[in-house]
Order: sequence, then C-alpha cells, then structure tokens
Amino acid sequence: MHAILYRSTATSPVSPADIARMVDVAARRNALWCITGLLLHGIDADGRHGFAQWLEGDAEGLESLFALICADHRHTDVVRIADSRDLACYALPTSRQAMWAIDVGCLPVTVEEFLICVAAHLDLSEPPALHE
Repeated sequence: MHAILYRSTATSPVSPADIARMVDVAARRNALWCITGLLLHGIDADGRHGFAQWLEGDAEGLESLFALICADHRHTDVVRIADSRDLACYALPTSRQAMWAIDVGCLPVTVEEFLICVAAHLDLSEPPALHE
C-alpha cells in the first residue's frame, strides 16, 4: 500500500454541496483504481479555502491521480506534504469507504497535525496509531 498526503488552496470558496459532488465523483473514479482517501476542507490562516488529502492505493495509480489533482483548475498551490516513505507507519482508517470528507477549521500543514485533526473529527480517543 502506498500513500500521498497533500495540501492545496481552492481557487474560489467551496460550499458543502461542492464538496459532496467532488467526493461522489472521486469515489467512483478512485474505486476503479482501488484508491481510498480522506479529504479535509478548511480555511487557512489567510482566510482562503483549501484542502488536505490523504490517498492510499497502488503506487502507479496514486501518481496518475496526483497528476490529475495537480492539473485540476479548482485549486492551486498543490504541495505534497508526505508520501509512502513518510506515511507507511501510520494506520489511517480510510477503508471505511472509498472517499470521504471532513470539514475542519484550519488546515493541517504536517502529517502529525493531519492525524490529530482526523482523530478530533472522527471522535477517536487518540490520533491514528503507528504500525508496530
């Protein structure tokens, strides 16, 4: 299993309905590539809407998907925060469904902040654990 965690800035404000449509389309497309993910939507320190997303799946499929994400006109400033080398030791519960979204306040900028944010919004007692 390979993973990518990235962050980006939306080119315009994003509504809950916009996010629901994005997740629906992404879930169908990602299922074809056996990719699962978790999308966080929030507002950065400058008040701009943005995303942080964890994706898991086959390395080739992930890189193809990430190329599509980087080319998507709905966001800019796409920054890969971490990838499989950095994320392999974490157990994120992405298998609940193919793609899901959480609306958060301020977006995380590190792997640790992302995991703490996910734990808080999923009512987990602790952030996702390290694999032993």
